Amino acid sequence: MYIKTEAWDGYLNAVPYLEKMSPNATAMQKWGEVENVDPLVAFLCSQESGFITG
Repeated sequence: MYIKTEAWDGYLNAVPYLEKMSPNATAMQKWGEVENVDPLVAFLCSQESGFITG
């Protein structure tokens, strides 16, 4: 999945043809938004994820 962030915008400036790529070309068949992954990121940064190793 590709997550649309400010970093992604910078990448699109370097490789502009990617913006024209259909979301169907991604594994999830859609573009991701920050809101789709922020709970996961918060969990991975928390003490509760201490035993996750891979």
